[in-house]
Amino acid sequence: MKIEESLQISTRTYMSLHHIQAAALFSRKASVIEAAFDETYNAEALADHRSFVVGAVMSATAFLEAGINELFADASEHADSHFKGVGQDIGAVMA
Repeated sequence: MKIEESLQISTRTYMSLHHIQAAALFSRKASVIEAAFDETYNAEALADHRSFVVGAVMSATAFLEAGINELFADASEHADSHFKGVGQDIGAVMA
């Protein structure tokens, strides 16, 4: 008699969370520069501000993209459990 057991553990990192946290950080950094603005800023401070603003916009965009991808990935792998209450076929159609 042969008894076999197996165990599978999987994990997923949701990058959307990291992207939105980065967007929030970049926007706070840009806000600090804006609050201290006094018409005498040098080119380095303006470049820092622009970099933070661009980083905030790009990270917010990456958040949206990652969130959509994560939603569809969840639908394809767990349509039966993750999409209860939204209609029987929604998860299956997304998957």
